[in-house]
Amino acid sequence: MRYFIARHREALHSSVVDVSARAMDALTAHDWPGNVRQLENVVRRAIVLCSGPSITNEVLELGPGGPASAAPPTAANVHEDLEVVVERLLSSG
Repeated sequence: MRYFIARHREALHSSVVDVSARAMDALTAHDWPGNVRQLENVVRRAIVLCSGPSITNEVLELGPGGPASAAPPTAANVHEDLEVVVERLLSSG
């Protein structure tokens, strides 16, 4: 987990450095049918959406219909995520 955070936080201009205990429990309990790439995508998305230093359970959205579900992302979800990244990049200076 921390590997993925370290790998993506600089490129995404994020201050995320850790995962809350509750979020780690949720990640550990989740069934990962898409293997490690699916986990990495969920962590990268959480980094984008997280506003504090730790990824929280609320940002992960591991429930049905969340980003870790088997369904592919919709164009609207991808667009929303890109807007957050662009906004963060522009505000970082």
